[in-house]
Amino acid sequence: MIQISIGDLTGSAQIDISGTSLAGKSQLTSLIASTSELVAALPEPVSSGSFQDAQLAANFAMSSIPLKNNTVAIKSGVNASLAVSRTADSPLFAGDAYDDPITIAGNECWVSFELDTALDASVAVPLPDGFGVSFEASTAPDFATYVLIPAAQAPETTLAQAVEQAIDAFTIVNSSADVLSFPKTSSASPISPVP
Repeated sequence: MIQISIGDLTGSAQIDISGTSLAGKSQLTSLIASTSELVAALPEPVSSGSFQDAQLAANFAMSSIPLKNNTVAIKSGVNASLAVSRTADSPLFAGDAYDDPITIAGNECWVSFELDTALDASVAVPLPDGFGVSFEASTAPDFATYVLIPAAQAPETTLAQAVEQAIDAFTIVNSSADVLSFPKTSSASPISPVP
C-alpha cells in the first residue's frame, strides 16, 4: 500500500492506494481539491450525501502513463475529478452516447475517478489487436473509472474507503487482455475515453 495525501482548502488527510494499481505504479502522491467539503466528508458514509464532486489537482511522480504503442502525458494543474452518484442522480450515464444509462438503486453509490491526459503524438499508432483505446494526433483524452458501492455496503463504507476503491480500480483499457483480466464479479467499470 502507498499512502497519498488528499486535501482541500481546510486541510488534508491520508488515504491508502495499492502499489500495483495504475495510480500506484504512476506514483500518485497527492490530490488537492479547491473546495472545502472533501476532507470533512472523508470519514462519513459514502451514502450520506454530504460530498457530491470535486475538481482535483492530482500530482504524480511520473509525468506519463505508458500504454501499448501509446503514451499519455498527465496534464498539470487541475487534471482530475472525483464524484459520487446516488439515487437522486439516477440514471448514471444519462445522455452519454458511449454507455447505456444505469439506474442507481436506493442507497447504492457509484464513485468515479477521472484523469485528464494529453497524447504523446509521436507514438500515436493504432493498437494492433483493434481493441482498447487508440488515439489521433493532438488528442487530449479523459479517462474515468466508476466503482459501485452496493446498497448493503454503502452505509458502512466511508467516503475515504470509496475513494481508495475508485483510485485502485482506475485503469485505461488498452487491449482485449485488459478486459479479460477484470474479475467476473467486479463492480469496477472502466470507461475510456470520456469525450
